[in-house]
Amino acid sequence: MANTTFDESGQALSSADDAFVGPVLGPLIDDQAYVGDELIGYAEYGVVDHVEVFGSLPLKYSRVNWNLATDLMSPVQHTSIGPGDLSGGVRAGIKEGGFAGSAALAVRLPLYDVRPQALNQGPGNADFFDDKVPQGEGTVDVELPLGLGYGGGLGWVQFEGAPRVRSGGYSIVTSGRFQAGIKPISQVAVFGAVDGRTFLPTGTREFVFRDEFDKGPTIIDRVKSLSAGGGLLIKPLDDEPYGGIVEATTMLMGARASKTSAFQLSFFMEL
Repeated sequence: MANTTFDESGQALSSADDAFVGPVLGPLIDDQAYVGDELIGYAEYGVVDHVEVFGSLPLKYSRVNWNLATDLMSPVQHTSIGPGDLSGGVRAGIKEGGFAGSAALAVRLPLYDVRPQALNQGPGNADFFDDKVPQGEGTVDVELPLGLGYGGGLGWVQFEGAPRVRSGGYSIVTSGRFQAGIKPISQVAVFGAVDGRTFLPTGTREFVFRDEFDKGPTIIDRVKSLSAGGGLLIKPLDDEPYGGIVEATTMLMGARASKTSAFQLSFFMEL
C-alpha cells in the first residue's frame, strides 16, 4: 500500500501532488492511496540432482482511492482483479559445506493488458472516474537470478541478485536482496533483509510523469528504490514438511517509485 511517491530527485511527496497528477486534477484531490493484495501460487520440482524447474502465478486485487477536495462528487475508487505475471524457469544449484549457490533463467509473461486504451487512460480521456488500475508493468521479461549463501550453527546470510531485460524499450532492471537470520530454537527463525532496485540506462523510452493531456504513464521507467524489513519463519514440527513465513517491509528511499509498505504471509509444503 502507498500514498506517497518519490519524484525523480528522490523527494517524497503526496501521490496527489501536482507533480504526479497535474494542475488540472491537482486542485480536486486531497489525497490518493494505492492498496494491492496478491494471492500467489508457487511450485518447484527437482528434475535431476541440483536442477529444478519452478513457476508462479499471482491473482491480484488492486485499488486506488481518490479523496476529492469538493463535496460535489463522491470519493472515487478504481479497482482491478485478475491474474498478474506468469513466471517460470529453471534453476541449478550447488552446495559445499556451509556454502550454497544457484543460477537461474526465468521468463515473465503478463496476463493482463496495460495499454492506455484498455485502462481508459488514453490521450484525450480526461475522465478519471473510469480509469482502471494496471496489474503490473505489462512487459515480457527475461531474468537471470543468481544466489549465494552461507549457513552454519544458528544463523545464515545470503545474497540474491538479478538483471531483468524488459520488452517495449524499457531499461534493464537490476535488483538485489541481502538477508541474514538466526534460528534461536528449532521451530522458529528470525531474519532481516534489505532489498534494492536500480536500472541500466538501456531504455529508449522518454520519461515524463504526465503527457500533454495531464495523464501519467502506465509504466514508470528508470525506477530506483531501497527497502528494508524482517520476519519470522515458523516450522511447528521439525519432522513435518510444512511451515509458514511472516514478513513486513517498507521502502526507505527511492526515485520515480511509490513509497510502499507490504505485509506478506506465506505457507509452504515439501512433497
